[in-house]
Amino acid sequence: MQTIEFNRTSNVFLNTGIIALEHYLNRYKEEQSLSDNELYFELQVHKLIVNSPKLLEILEEVYYVMGREVYDTVTSEQIKNAQNSIKCNLFYDATQDKFSLFLKSKVMDCLYCLQMDDLKIQSMKAISQQSPN
Repeated sequence: MQTIEFNRTSNVFLNTGIIALEHYLNRYKEEQSLSDNELYFELQVHKLIVNSPKLLEILEEVYYVMGREVYDTVTSEQIKNAQNSIKCNLFYDATQDKFSLFLKSKVMDCLYCLQMDDLKIQSMKAISQQSPN
Protein backbone atom coordinates (compact mmCIF):
# COMPACT_ATOMS: atom_id res chain seq x y z
CA MET A 1 0.00 0.00 0.00
CA GLN A 2 1.38 3.42 -0.96
CA THR A 3 0.55 6.54 1.05
CA ILE A 4 0.74 10.26 0.43
CA GLU A 5 -0.16 13.12 2.77
CA PHE A 6 -1.20 16.59 1.65
CA ASN A 7 -0.58 18.87 4.62
CA ARG A 8 -2.52 22.04 5.32
CA THR A 9 -0.53 25.15 4.47
CA SER A 10 -0.82 28.89 5.04
CA ASN A 11 -1.79 29.26 1.36
CA VAL A 12 -5.56 29.38 0.88
CA PHE A 13 -5.27 28.27 -2.77
CA LEU A 14 -3.28 25.14 -1.92
CA ASN A 15 -5.69 24.31 0.90
CA THR A 16 -8.65 24.74 -1.45
CA GLY A 17 -6.94 22.39 -3.90
CA ILE A 18 -6.54 19.76 -1.18
CA ILE A 19 -10.24 19.97 -0.38
CA ALA A 20 -11.08 19.78 -4.09
CA LEU A 21 -8.87 16.69 -4.42
CA GLU A 22 -10.82 15.02 -1.61
CA HIS A 23 -14.07 15.85 -3.44
CA TYR A 24 -12.79 14.30 -6.70
CA LEU A 25 -11.40 11.26 -4.87
CA ASN A 26 -14.87 10.67 -3.39
CA ARG A 27 -16.44 10.91 -6.81
CA TYR A 28 -13.82 8.70 -8.46
CA LYS A 29 -14.09 6.03 -5.77
CA GLU A 30 -17.86 5.95 -6.13
CA GLU A 31 -17.82 5.91 -9.95
CA GLN A 32 -15.22 3.12 -10.03
CA SER A 33 -16.88 1.18 -7.16
CA LEU A 34 -13.56 0.88 -5.33
CA SER A 35 -13.23 -0.69 -1.90
CA ASP A 36 -11.27 0.86 0.96
CA ASN A 37 -8.48 -1.63 0.18
CA GLU A 38 -8.24 -0.23 -3.36
CA LEU A 39 -8.49 3.44 -2.35
CA TYR A 40 -8.68 4.89 1.13
CA PHE A 41 -8.47 8.57 1.99
CA GLU A 42 -9.26 10.66 5.01
CA LEU A 43 -9.55 14.43 5.27
CA GLN A 44 -8.36 15.47 8.69
CA VAL A 45 -8.17 18.96 10.18
CA HIS A 46 -4.58 19.53 9.04
CA LYS A 47 -4.07 17.06 6.17
CA LEU A 48 -5.50 14.72 3.54
CA ILE A 49 -4.14 11.16 3.67
CA VAL A 50 -4.49 8.96 0.58
CA ASN A 51 -3.67 5.23 0.53
CA SER A 52 -3.79 2.86 -2.42
CA PRO A 53 -1.72 0.06 -3.95
CA LYS A 54 -2.13 1.98 -7.25
CA LEU A 55 -1.62 5.44 -5.77
CA LEU A 56 0.12 7.20 -8.67
CA GLU A 57 -2.18 5.64 -11.27
CA ILE A 58 -5.30 6.73 -9.35
CA LEU A 59 -3.99 10.24 -8.68
CA GLU A 60 -3.22 10.64 -12.38
CA GLU A 61 -6.70 9.45 -13.38
CA VAL A 62 -8.33 11.81 -10.86
CA TYR A 63 -6.13 14.65 -12.16
CA TYR A 64 -7.44 14.10 -15.72
CA VAL A 65 -11.05 13.89 -14.51
CA MET A 66 -10.57 17.24 -12.78
CA GLY A 67 -8.89 18.73 -15.84
CA ARG A 68 -11.61 17.67 -18.26
CA GLU A 69 -14.31 19.09 -16.02
CA VAL A 70 -12.54 22.37 -15.32
CA TYR A 71 -10.75 23.12 -18.61
CA ASP A 72 -12.63 21.45 -21.48
CA THR A 73 -15.31 24.10 -21.74
CA VAL A 74 -16.52 23.72 -25.32
CA THR A 75 -20.25 24.48 -25.57
CA SER A 76 -22.87 22.75 -27.70
CA GLU A 77 -23.18 25.97 -29.75
CA GLN A 78 -19.44 25.90 -30.48
CA ILE A 79 -19.66 22.27 -31.59
CA LYS A 80 -22.63 23.06 -33.84
CA ASN A 81 -20.81 26.05 -35.34
CA ALA A 82 -17.71 23.95 -35.96
CA GLN A 83 -19.73 21.26 -37.70
CA ASN A 84 -21.08 24.01 -39.99
CA SER A 85 -17.64 25.66 -40.31
CA ILE A 86 -18.77 29.03 -39.00
CA LYS A 87 -17.45 31.15 -36.13
CA CYS A 88 -15.14 28.45 -34.86
CA ASN A 89 -11.53 27.77 -34.03
CA LEU A 90 -10.02 25.09 -36.20
CA PHE A 91 -6.57 23.74 -36.85
CA TYR A 92 -5.20 21.99 -39.91
CA ASP A 93 -3.56 18.64 -39.23
CA ALA A 94 -1.17 18.04 -42.13
CA THR A 95 -0.61 14.38 -41.17
CA GLN A 96 -4.33 13.65 -41.53
CA ASP A 97 -4.96 16.31 -44.21
CA LYS A 98 -8.02 17.69 -42.48
CA PHE A 99 -9.30 20.52 -40.36
CA SER A 100 -10.41 19.64 -36.84
CA LEU A 101 -12.08 21.34 -33.94
CA PHE A 102 -9.62 23.13 -31.71
CA LEU A 103 -10.54 21.72 -28.30
CA LYS A 104 -8.38 22.26 -25.26
CA SER A 105 -7.57 18.56 -25.08
CA LYS A 106 -6.11 18.73 -28.61
CA VAL A 107 -3.73 21.63 -27.99
CA MET A 108 -0.62 19.47 -28.34
CA ASP A 109 -1.81 18.11 -31.70
CA CYS A 110 -2.41 21.59 -33.06
CA LEU A 111 -0.08 22.51 -35.88
CA TYR A 112 -1.62 25.94 -36.11
CA CYS A 113 -4.98 27.39 -35.18
CA LEU A 114 -6.92 29.92 -37.23
CA GLN A 115 -10.16 31.79 -36.76
CA MET A 116 -11.82 31.32 -40.15
CA ASP A 117 -15.07 31.11 -42.06
CA ASP A 118 -15.97 28.55 -44.73
CA LEU A 119 -14.18 30.40 -47.58
CA LYS A 120 -10.93 30.67 -45.61
CA ILE A 121 -11.06 26.95 -44.83
CA GLN A 122 -11.28 26.07 -48.52
CA SER A 123 -8.52 28.47 -49.54
CA MET A 124 -6.18 27.32 -46.75
CA LYS A 125 -6.73 23.70 -47.72
CA ALA A 126 -5.95 24.46 -51.37
CA ILE A 127 -2.77 26.35 -50.39
CA SER A 128 -1.60 23.53 -48.10
CA GLN A 129 -1.96 20.98 -50.92
CA GLN A 130 0.25 22.94 -53.32
CA SER A 131 3.79 21.69 -53.58
CA PRO A 132 6.60 24.21 -52.95
CA ASN A 133 8.31 25.55 -56.10
